[in-house]
Amino acid sequence: MLHDNINSWLPALIKAEMAGVESRQRALDDPEETERLSSMCVGEIRRLMGGTF
Repeated sequence: MLHDNINSWLPALIKAEMAGVESRQRALDDPEETERLSSMCVGEIRRLMGGTF
């Protein structure tokens, strides 16, 4: 029950936070650096988050 409750809101919260990070990071880095960061952790972050980070 607790697990289901957490899973109902946590993924959306993480995605929203990561979208903010991605937006701020793009203002700092050029496209090549953004791509390099996106491939860190063997692309696992990109795969899980569905974005560049």
